[in-house]
Amino acid sequence: MKKIIILFIAGLLFHSANAQTFVEQWTDLMNQGKNYYLQEKYSNAMDEFKKASLIIPTDTLAYTYIINCAQFTKQAGEAFKALNNLAKLEFNSSLPYENCLPILLNNNFGMENILPLFKAANTKFPKNERIFLLEIQLYQKYGFTTLFFEKLNTFRILFPRNYESYLLEIKTLNEQIKDSVMAFDVIKKAQIIFPDSLSFFKLEYSYQLKRKEYDMARQLIQSLIEKDKQDAELFYNLALLYFEEENYDEAIATCQKAINLKPDYVEAIYNVGTFYYYEGMVYNSAISDMTVGQYKEEGKDYQNSALENFRLAKPYFESAIVYNPSDLDAYENLNTINVLIQNIENTMSQNQDWTEENTLDLPLFISNLAISYQSIAGELSKDSNALVQFILKNITDSLLSNVNVYINQPITTPGLHFSEKITIDSILPKADFAVSVDLSYNYKAAEVSGIELADGAQDKLRFFAQIGDKKVADLQEINVAIKRNTPIEVHAEEEMVSDSIFISIPANYLIAIGLSEYLNWPAIEYAAESAKEFKRILTEKYTFETDNIYELYNNEATHQNIRNALIKIKNEIKSDDNLIIYFSGHGFYNAAFDYATWVPYNANVDALEDYIATSQIIQYLSSINAKHIVIFTDACFSESLFMPAENFSFSTENIDESSRWAFSSGNIEYLADENFKKPKAFVEKLFQVFTESSATKLAINEIIYKTTEALKQQNISSAIGRPLNIQENFSGRYFFTKK
Repeated sequence: MKKIIILFIAGLLFHSANAQTFVEQWTDLMNQGKNYYLQEKYSNAMDEFKKASLIIPTDTLAYTYIINCAQFTKQAGEAFKALNNLAKLEFNSSLPYENCLPILLNNNFGMENILPLFKAANTKFPKNERIFLLEIQLYQKYGFTTLFFEKLNTFRILFPRNYESYLLEIKTLNEQIKDSVMAFDVIKKAQIIFPDSLSFFKLEYSYQLKRKEYDMARQLIQSLIEKDKQDAELFYNLALLYFEEENYDEAIATCQKAINLKPDYVEAIYNVGTFYYYEGMVYNSAISDMTVGQYKEEGKDYQNSALENFRLAKPYFESAIVYNPSDLDAYENLNTINVLIQNIENTMSQNQDWTEENTLDLPLFISNLAISYQSIAGELSKDSNALVQFILKNITDSLLSNVNVYINQPITTPGLHFSEKITIDSILPKADFAVSVDLSYNYKAAEVSGIELADGAQDKLRFFAQIGDKKVADLQEINVAIKRNTPIEVHAEEEMVSDSIFISIPANYLIAIGLSEYLNWPAIEYAAESAKEFKRILTEKYTFETDNIYELYNNEATHQNIRNALIKIKNEIKSDDNLIIYFSGHGFYNAAFDYATWVPYNANVDALEDYIATSQIIQYLSSINAKHIVIFTDACFSESLFMPAENFSFSTENIDESSRWAFSSGNIEYLADENFKKPKAFVEKLFQVFTESSATKLAINEIIYKTTEALKQQNISSAIGRPLNIQENFSGRYFFTKK
């Protein structure tokens, strides 16, 4: 015992002798951290404050600064540890809690991790309005609605005029309780308590618009505009009302007023394009719905009107993309409009002045026009075929030579393939000539992915014949039954009520991208084959169906086609479905800026603008409403996009929460060198885990662990796999399930 006491005293004497040195080090680190903080270099500042906290772990100032830095760096784990240390030191200021708790709430740190801190803060500062409300938000976020309303009622007794609490209650009633009537009651109550706030009157407008009470909605929004004629959002919402009434001209004019007040109002810019698109579709759909006789008389006028509106829509979608380069909806709409314009222009380029011809004098007659479908359902669906057949009757006594049969669509259907022109060498006098036209439909083809199918219009093919520029057979048409997709949607306010609830079996989607060949970069021998092999493993051994597979190999894997495949999946995928992305190809990584890119097929060397930043891939994925998204990339990936290693957590058996994961072979800069040979180890070890696992379910974290451990045996430690540090990640994990 004496020896221990002597050693302890000696330790104190040593500490005392060096105390000044510790204080000086701590002071230097704190001053350097403050300098970085003032320069808005928050990551550097946090590093200095963390070092200072290790030197004097009982000082609270460093922990407070760490929390302040974490507000900007989004490092929830560092904020969590700093706040825990302050709690242990019984720090009595509420400010670190007020700053830290929102970080934990917004970064999906996991309720089981942060609830004790929220409760402790509310107990320590029971009259702190902000801390109490943050605890209530926690219950709302994780769906504890009963507890949410219990706490809210207590909160209202203490703070009856808290503005945010009413907005939070309305949001909960709309999104979780699905009771718009109760939400409306709260809106009316809030209007009485906060008569000068426009927010609750805007919410009432949204409610009336949803109920299609257009007169009440118009009266309300116009009264708000009278109060504030400089509020761009009010004009934008009035434009949405006109759109709902299908008054596109007023919708465009009113939305333009919103843009004049706020030139960077992206939603308004996008929707002006959408309004023009819909007006163009009114004319384009009318062309399809016309009879042959109507089309002959009015078709050209309607085509010109459709073209005018589609051309007016284009610059608005282009502007929306400038403001938000990752907006898949804007790309999709622009792609669609370009295809519609091209189809109308091609159709109009054919000789279609029907008014001057006496059809009774034409030498050929189209008869027996019919269509037969390959599918039992009697329609063209994905990857199916049909056959159109008809007879050309030569009713003259003359031989007719070089007859051209033209086939066109009044409104284009992306993915529908057929010969637009059939040339017949000759038709004998008074003879019949049988004509067949093969139809195929593949809406997943790379060249048509990212194009929205029009909704509501009739799908038709029209036929006529010419010799040279002279018509020799009258216009005929036939309907084609095609399985349709959903229409382009308007960017609108959040809906107050969900119209319906669908129950479905979750599906697993895969985008397999492999680039062995490049236009300007050296070849990678195995990349395309590895993507095909990954697809084979998943479809043969795991619950992946070929209908939900998108493949882009070599020259198909352009930036546009990759983006278009994501657009197509965005339209198909449901909230309970899962998406896996596999990319094998060249990557470029700049370590100084932690800037990682994938190199598509047609990218030029040293042209960063041609590459696809991995951060942009993540932004694209933010618009895809899937349960789980997992990226496997045999290329580089920005480390800043991953959740910090010390932060991330997931529930061991939890598949109920959504997740976003990525697993990369590592941040190695692959150079455009003809002698370059990319290592294959990552792919080999990854596939080995998939093929050799005997488990019925294989978790993504297990795949990462087993693959990285196998790579370490070969002295390869560059692979990195973790959840992504993005809003859509809710700390769940994805399981690959065996068939």
